[in-house]
Amino acid sequence: MLIIPSAVSYIYTGYLKSAFLIAPHAISSFSYAYEFGSYEELKKSLPAIPAKKTFCIRTQRVDKHFSKTSQEVNIDLGSIIQEKSGAGVDLKKPDILVGVEIMNNKFYLCTETI
Repeated sequence: MLIIPSAVSYIYTGYLKSAFLIAPHAISSFSYAYEFGSYEELKKSLPAIPAKKTFCIRTQRVDKHFSKTSQEVNIDLGSIIQEKSGAGVDLKKPDILVGVEIMNNKFYLCTETI
């Protein structure tokens, strides 16, 4: 699954080439993302961050139907990653930015924006 934030919305496609055919002038960046069907599934699949690195979680709830706020998700997932790996948290200039998108009862996780 590929999530591509454009100026107006997000484009979801299985292939990068398709995204450029759909909206070549509207793409500001893109991220390869993993899709999860539940919050519990997402929590079990969080990446291990090297202990010498810092990280930050940024969550965006495209629809507001999920019961937790973005900040609550950041804290919840961040504590799991920190406990799992011992990595430090840096909210201003992290070595690794973990992005979480919540929409349509799906959860998307990415660690790199290109």
